[in-house]
Amino acid sequence: MSDRISLLDQLNRLPDSQWEELLFRLEVELYHLRTGVSKSQQNIDLIKLFEQQESGLPRLENQLRELAFFKKFTPTGTYPVGEELRQREEAREEEAVARGDIRGDYRITPEKFYSFQRGTEWLGVFREWDAPRSFRKDLLNTTIRNSQQHRNCPATAIIGHGGSGKSVALRRLALDLVEQGYQVWWVENPTRLIELGLDDFIDNEGKPQFLLIDEIQDLDSSYVERLRRHLKQHPFLVLVVAGRRLPNKLKLGAKDQFTPNEAADRITILDKIAEVLPAWATTAAQLKAESLREARLVRILVVLARRQEPVPKTLEELEEVFLQILVDDLERIREQFPGLATAIMDAAVFQEVGMTALSISVLIALADYHQPNAGIPILFKRVSDNPRWNLVTPLLSFNPAQNHLLFCHNELAEGLIQASQARLTQPYIDDDYRKVVLDRVIRWATARQGNLEVDKQLAATASWLLRHFVCQRSNLVNQTTAFNYIHQLLNAEIKHNAYLSLIVNNALNLEPQERLNLLLTAAQVAPNSHKLWGLVWKWVNTSYPKRQEEVLQKLYQAGCRSSPILNGWLHIIPLEKAKALAKKWIKKTNQHSHVLCKCLELLGQEAKEQALVLLSKSGQNPTVLCKCLELLGQEAKEQALVLLSAPGQNPTVLCKCLELLGQEAKEQAFVLLSAPEQKPTVLCKCLNLLGQEAKEQALVLLSAPEQKPTVLCKCLNLLGQEAKEQALVLLSAPGQNPHVLYSCLELLGQEAKIEAQEKIASWAETNPVLLSQCFAIAGETPEAQKAAEEILLRWQAGENLNPAHKIFALQAPFNTELRQQMALQVLNNWYKQYRPLVTSALTAFWNNPNAVTDCCRQILKRWYQEIEYYHRNKRKFNKRQDAHIIKALAHPSLRKLAQETATQVLQTEANSPGFLTPLLHQQALEITQGKFPSWTGTEEAETEPLTIPQMAVLRPSKPPKSKRRV
Repeated sequence: MSDRISLLDQLNRLPDSQWEELLFRLEVELYHLRTGVSKSQQNIDLIKLFEQQESGLPRLENQLRELAFFKKFTPTGTYPVGEELRQREEAREEEAVARGDIRGDYRITPEKFYSFQRGTEWLGVFREWDAPRSFRKDLLNTTIRNSQQHRNCPATAIIGHGGSGKSVALRRLALDLVEQGYQVWWVENPTRLIELGLDDFIDNEGKPQFLLIDEIQDLDSSYVERLRRHLKQHPFLVLVVAGRRLPNKLKLGAKDQFTPNEAADRITILDKIAEVLPAWATTAAQLKAESLREARLVRILVVLARRQEPVPKTLEELEEVFLQILVDDLERIREQFPGLATAIMDAAVFQEVGMTALSISVLIALADYHQPNAGIPILFKRVSDNPRWNLVTPLLSFNPAQNHLLFCHNELAEGLIQASQARLTQPYIDDDYRKVVLDRVIRWATARQGNLEVDKQLAATASWLLRHFVCQRSNLVNQTTAFNYIHQLLNAEIKHNAYLSLIVNNALNLEPQERLNLLLTAAQVAPNSHKLWGLVWKWVNTSYPKRQEEVLQKLYQAGCRSSPILNGWLHIIPLEKAKALAKKWIKKTNQHSHVLCKCLELLGQEAKEQALVLLSKSGQNPTVLCKCLELLGQEAKEQALVLLSAPGQNPTVLCKCLELLGQEAKEQAFVLLSAPEQKPTVLCKCLNLLGQEAKEQALVLLSAPEQKPTVLCKCLNLLGQEAKEQALVLLSAPGQNPHVLYSCLELLGQEAKIEAQEKIASWAETNPVLLSQCFAIAGETPEAQKAAEEILLRWQAGENLNPAHKIFALQAPFNTELRQQMALQVLNNWYKQYRPLVTSALTAFWNNPNAVTDCCRQILKRWYQEIEYYHRNKRKFNKRQDAHIIKALAHPSLRKLAQETATQVLQTEANSPGFLTPLLHQQALEITQGKFPSWTGTEEAETEPLTIPQMAVLRPSKPPKSKRRV
C-alpha cells in the first residue's frame, strides 16, 4: 500500500509536460484514463492499469525514476551524455542484480556487450570494452572543426552496413566530445524530438551542442526536412548521425562521411576481445589468422560468442556457420514450441521494415495463432522466473522498462530471413508473406481479442507496423491498400498516433480534401491525441493559409478537443469571437490545462469569477493555478493561503503563493523551510521572503548533507560574513558545484586568494563561471598573468576554447602585444562574435581608444538591430547582452555620435517600454545630460555640456501593436 501512495504522490507532483512524456513512454493513451476528473484521480487510474500487468508497477516506478534522474532539464526525446548517464546505467545494473539471483546473471559483462544484449551499450563504452576504430581521431577532429564553421546539418556521419560497429563508434564519439567539454545529447526518439523537443534547446553563448542520432535511415523524410530547417536556423545545434545510408535531404561531402573498415580494424577488435574476454581469446587468435578480411563484424562476434569448432577459415564458411547458428537457435525453439519459432520469424519481418521493439503479448498472440490449443498464452504469461523464455534469449532480448522484446542485433533478424530464403528454415519469407503478416496484425487489432492489455498492444503494433510499411516498404503497400487500412483502424476506433500521422505526413500522396476528410473522422476517434493534433496544426498552417479558421472550426465540430487545435483556433480568430469561445471552454470540467491558460489569458479581468472556481477545484493543474493567482492578484489571497497549506502542493504553486502573499505568508514560509525534502525553488523563495529572520534556518540548510547548489548560494548570500566558516568548508569539499564555489569566493574575497590562485593555475580544468571570480580575487598576480598568456597562446594556435576563457584573458590587466592582437581579431568581424567577447576586446584598448574608433562607430550605428535581434531570439540567450553598446557609448572620440544615439535609444524606449535594459536606459539618460561613462574603467565619469535636447524629442508612449488578425 505504501508503494502505491508513494507512486501517486510522485505522479501528482509531475508537471504537465513530464506527465505527458510519461504516458508516451509507457504507451498509455488518455482513453485508458477517466476524463472529467482531477489529475489525482487519473493517476489512480494509471496505477490501477499497471497493477493489472505483470511487473507493471515496477515498470511505472522505473519510468518515473528515469524522468527524475537527470538533474538538468532534458529536451523531449533526448538525454544528456556524461557522468549522470554513467550513474544511471550503473544504477540500472545494480537494480537488475538486486532483482536477480545470487549467481550475478544480471551483471553487465564484456561477453554480454559483445553479444549485443540490450542495456549493455553505454556501460560497455564507458568501461572501454570497445575497440578504438581507425577513424576515431579524424572523426572527432572533423566533427569539432565543422561545428566551428557552422557546418552542422550534419557535421559528420558514420555510414555502413548493419553490424559494422556504427552505433558503438557513435557512442565513443559522444564520450570523446564530452571529454572536450561539449554538451552532447543522445537522441533516444528522433520523431519525438522533432515533433516536440527542438524548441527546448537554449543557446549557451553560441557554444555548439551536439545531437547524435543513430539509425538515421529509419527517420521519415518529412521529419528529416523539419530537422534540417531547424538546424539551419539554429547553428549552435550540431547534428552527427550514424546509419546504413544518409537521407537524401541531408547533404554531406565524402571527407565528412566515415565508414567502419572492418578489414582494417579486425585485428584491433579481436585483440581487444582477447584482452577483456579471456574465455574467447583462443578463438579470437584463430580468427585473426584466417582469411576473413571482408567478414562482417557481427558474424565474427556471433561465432566468437558460441566458440564454434572448427573455426571458419574463409568468408563463405563464416557466412554458413553464422546462418547455421541462427537456424540451430530457432530449431531448438521449434522442437518445443513450433508456433513461437514461426512468431519469431514474423518478428524478423517487423524488424526488417524498421519496427525494432515487439510487445511480449503480441509475440504470444502470434505464437498462439501459429500453434493453437498449445496453451502458449498460459505457459508464457509470466516473464520473470520462467525458464521457457530462456529459449529465445540467444535471439531476442527483453527490455523490462518498456516490456518489449528486441532482436539482440538487427543482423540476427536479417540472418533469419536469409536462412529462410536459403530454405534452411521455415517459413519461406517473400513479399507475399510480408503482406500477409501486415494484414493479419491489422485484422487482429480491429477485431479485438477481449483482453484490454492484448488489445492495446495489438493496436499499437498494427499502427506502427502500417506506418513502417508505408514509409519504408511502400512497394509492398500501395496507396489504395494503405488508405483502406487507415479506414479499418479508424472504424475500429483505434487511437494510436503512429498510423494517424500518415494522414498528415507526405508518405501518402493524398489530396488536401482527402486528408481533411480522414482528419474529421480521426477527430471523433482520437479527440485528445496531442501527438497527432500538434502535427495537424502545422499542416493546416501550411496547406490552408487562408482557410485556417474554417478548417479548425470543422475539426472542432467533428470532435477534436486537443490543445494545439483549440489554442490555434483562438489565436487566429477575431478577438470578440475568441473571447466568446473562451467563456464557453473555460467552464468545461475536463478541459486541457493549456486551453484553460489560453482562455484565462484572453479573457483577463472578465475571467475573475471563473478563476476563483478553478482555484477551488481539487487536483487542479499547477499551471492553471498559477495563471489564476496571477490574474486575481490580491483578490486571491484567501485561496493562496489554502493552497500553501495543502499537502504535497506543487513547488511552482507554492512559490507563486508566497510571492502573492508576501509578508502575510511568513508563518507558512517558516513551516515550508523546515519541511523534509523541500524543493530548492521553494526554499529559496522562503529565504528571500524572510530575509534576516531566516538566518537560523539558513545555517541549518548550509549544514544539510547533499544540499542543492541553489539553496547553498542563497544561504551564503543571506548570511554574508556570518557564513565565512561554512564557506571555507564548502570551498574545500571535493566535487563542489561551481556556482557554490563562486559564492564562497565572492564572500571570502582576499581570504580565499590562495584557493583562487590554485584554480587559476589549473584554468583549463576550472569551470569558467568560477574562473571569473578567481581572476577578480587574484588581481595582478604572476599566476593570473601566466594563465592569461597561456589562454591567449592557445587561442592564437587555433585551439577550441570556451568563450569565457577568451573573455578573461582579454580582461586581465596585463598589457601585451598578443592581447591586443587577439582583441583585434575579434573586433575585425565583431558582428559575428559572441557579444560579451566583443566587450572584452574593446576593454583591451583602454589606453588606446583610437585603435577601435571605427568599430565603436559601427556598433553605435547598429544599436537598434543589436537589441531587436535579442528580442526576436530571447530563448537563445541567458541574459540580455548590450554591454558592448554601453562600451561604445563611452568612446572619448565619439561624444557627439553617442549623444545622438542616446537620444534615439530613449525615443525607442518611450515608444516601447522594456525594449532597453535598465542599465542601458540609465546610461542613455546620463549621456543626454552630458555625463559620459568611463572608457578606462578607472577615471570618474566625464561631463560635457548638453548639445542635443533630451526630453523635447521624445514622442508619447504608444501601446504595442496587437499581432491578432482581425
